[in-house]
Amino acid sequence: MRVHGSQPQDQWLSQETRKFPPSRNCNRSANGASLPISVLSRFCQRRWVVDPVRSTPELEARIDILRDDRRRYDHVTCLAQTLATQLAQVTLTQRTLGDAFADLSLKTPPLTTQFGLNGDTQRFLSKSGEVLVSAVNSFTSDMNTLVNKTIEDTMVNVQHYETARVEYDAYRCDLEELNLGARDSATLVKLEQAQRTFQNQREKYEKSRNDLSVKLQLLEENKVKVLHHHLVLFHGAVASYNTSNHQHLEASTKLPMPGTEPPSWLEES
Repeated sequence: MRVHGSQPQDQWLSQETRKFPPSRNCNRSANGASLPISVLSRFCQRRWVVDPVRSTPELEARIDILRDDRRRYDHVTCLAQTLATQLAQVTLTQRTLGDAFADLSLKTPPLTTQFGLNGDTQRFLSKSGEVLVSAVNSFTSDMNTLVNKTIEDTMVNVQHYETARVEYDAYRCDLEELNLGARDSATLVKLEQAQRTFQNQREKYEKSRNDLSVKLQLLEENKVKVLHHHLVLFHGAVASYNTSNHQHLEASTKLPMPGTEPPSWLEES
C-alpha cells in the first residue's frame, strides 16, 4: 500500500543523486597546478639563477597553504557527497518501510496501533531525512563552487606567476652569459636586446607576483566569510534533524505496555 501523495520509490532518490553531480576532483591526485609543458621544455635545460633579493618565501608559503587547503576542502566535499547519497538511500528505505507498516496496520486489526505508530515514525524520519539531504547537497554545491571556481581561479594566477618566474630566471641567465662573453659589435647588439627582453620579463614577473599576492589576500578574506556561513548552516541542519527526530521518537514511544491488552485465549487457558 502506498501513502497518498508519495513519490515513486526511486524517483526522489534519483532526483537527489542527479541534482548535484560528483565533484570532478574526487579522484584528484595532484596537489597543485603544474607549469605548461611548452614552458618546461623550453627552459628545463637552462641554468637557474636564484636571486636572494627577489625570492619570496612568504608568497611561496601562502601558495603551499592554498594548495593544501584546496586538497582538504575537496576531500570534505567528496565526503559530504557520499553522506548525501547514503542519507538519500536510508530515507527512501524508511519511506518504504513506513508504507509497509501502514499497510499492515489496516490488515492486522489487533496490531493496528502498533503498526500505525511505527509507520508514522518511519515516514516522519523519511521526511526529516529529505530535509537534511537537501541541506547536505546545498553544502556540497557551495563547497564545489569554492574549490572548483573560486580557488581554481586563484590557482590560474599561481600558474601565471610560476611561469613568469621560470622565464625571468631563464632570460636573466642569458643576460649574464652575454655579459661574461667577448665584447664586439655583434655581441653588443645582442646584449642590448637581451637587456630589453630581460627588463620586460622582470616587469612581467613582478606584476604577476603582485597580482597573485593581492588575489591571495582577497581569497583568504572571502574564503573565511563563505566557509563560516555555510558551516553554520550545515551544523544547524544536522542539529535540527536530530532534535526533531528525538522529539518525535519520545512522543511515539507511547505504545501499549505489556499487560494492558486483554489476555489471549492461550493465556487464558
